[in-house]
Amino acid sequence: DPGSPSTIHLLHLAPQLRRRRPPRPLSDDDGAMSPTLHTARLVLTPVGDHDLAPLHAHWNDPQVARWLWDASPVPLQTVADLIAHSNATFRTAARGLWAIRPATAAPLVGACGLSAFEPCPGIELLYSLAPTHWSKGLATEAATAVLAYAFDVLTLPEVLATTDDANKASIHLLTRLGGRSSFVDAAGGLET
Repeated sequence: DPGSPSTIHLLHLAPQLRRRRPPRPLSDDDGAMSPTLHTARLVLTPVGDHDLAPLHAHWNDPQVARWLWDASPVPLQTVADLIAHSNATFRTAARGLWAIRPATAAPLVGACGLSAFEPCPGIELLYSLAPTHWSKGLATEAATAVLAYAFDVLTLPEVLATTDDANKASIHLLTRLGGRSSFVDAAGGLET
């Protein structure tokens, strides 16, 4: 049943479904594409070791952890491992996790990225935003920038996203981005 607590939404995002495209990532002096993304209000930079403490605090905010970590505490080592994994996938596959910061200030207010989708093949869009920045369009802005990178730079044919059925704000965001819904029950069965 799509309304049961153990149901998650699986959304398929394709390039032709997006309505807005932010500018491409800036290029470095050598012409290589930089993974730093800029939007009207945000700067997204690949997470690094300097983001360990703020990202750990962000993911342990009870309102954030509720949707990402099933309200479980996130150990510092887990965050460190995810940062190291992101750095490795940026080197090998040009994708990973970006820290979200307002363009006018330095504090981390969230994260957004592209990760291998488990257990099926594919790439998944991930995002989180500090509750003090909810309902301002910033998650949509960050996700739009990351999707533009996925489709325009990495030329991915599709990006997947999952969210808990109870996370109506996230479902709304992904639907606005053009996601087509499927439902996945706790046993992994797909319903469309």
